[in-house]
Amino acid sequence: MGDLKRLETIALEALPLDDERMQEWKTHLAFWGEASENETLRNENARRFGEWGKLLKLYLKPIVPGADALRREAVLLMGLIDGLALRLML
Repeated sequence: MGDLKRLETIALEALPLDDERMQEWKTHLAFWGEASENETLRNENARRFGEWGKLLKLYLKPIVPGADALRREAVLLMGLIDGLALRLML
């Protein structure tokens, strides 16, 4: 499987495209709501965000040259996935 296909698979798996993943996203949203008022949860969210970014960088690295570009593209992809997920939920 090529690098772009892997990224597509990861992105699609992360989106709420079925009942199970829709429920997962509802949990994410509830967690984020609580994290806005709780430092421990904010720290856990930051840790998970970091892990998610590392996974995306792993698959982006073969197609994105340079460390700065790699970090930027991973953050942009995370934002795109989160934004699409929110739109799908609504």
